[in-house]
Amino acid sequence: VGLREGRAYGLFFDNPGRARFDLGQAQPDRLRYEAATGELCLYFFGAGTIPAVLERYTQLTGRMPLPARWMLGYHQSRWSYHPESQVRELAAEFRRREIPCDSIHLDIHYMDGYRIFTWDSERFPDPPRLAADLRQQGFRLISIIDPGVKVDPGYHVHDEGLAADVFCKLPDGALFQGPVWPGECYVPDFTAHRVRDWWGDLYRPLLEAGLAGFWNDMNEPAIFGGEMPNCLPHHYEGHGATHEQDADNLAYQA
Repeated sequence: VGLREGRAYGLFFDNPGRARFDLGQAQPDRLRYEAATGELCLYFFGAGTIPAVLERYTQLTGRMPLPARWMLGYHQSRWSYHPESQVRELAAEFRRREIPCDSIHLDIHYMDGYRIFTWDSERFPDPPRLAADLRQQGFRLISIIDPGVKVDPGYHVHDEGLAADVFCKLPDGALFQGPVWPGECYVPDFTAHRVRDWWGDLYRPLLEAGLAGFWNDMNEPAIFGGEMPNCLPHHYEGHGATHEQDADNLAYQA
């Protein structure tokens, strides 16, 4: 979205392939968009005002339901609040200083060795009690979730994922793994519906503990020191595609 001579306009470059943007660095009067794959599909919205541009844009892409009112409030987040006592002290200071705040985010240190869908029992011995006490003070508790599953036999998410065959594999059939916060990790193939269903069920204990939302992080997925290989195949709802390819012509309309 930009302004030119007092009038607003919008540009929507509709291409999910690997892209490059040069927003006036090489030539100050030009915006340059490039994509390695896919069609050239560019929408221009010359609606005149920023609200009108956004209205036209969301008319094209779809409009999400309004979130809960508390989600529009102030969220306190950093790397990282731990142990539980520090979270409680933080909440108390917000209320003592009369600073508005509706939620507190927990970064990776609430986990057991950075394993997703776990708690560090020493730092956070009673998550349901913490969530309930914060809710009484007007705070919602949100936790971070990363897509990397630690390669660690005996860890329930690892073992269940292997049994359900949900992790990305290289073209030769070997499981892909790369370093993330807990060390070497497997990555679920979220382009398959059954994998998304499996992943969604893993949130149930966190919800039952009283968490009100989740901070989904590193979902490119980000791998330390590099990227997932371009040749890595994905399910793409049975159509098949490599990590490099865009999903332009695949069945994601639903």
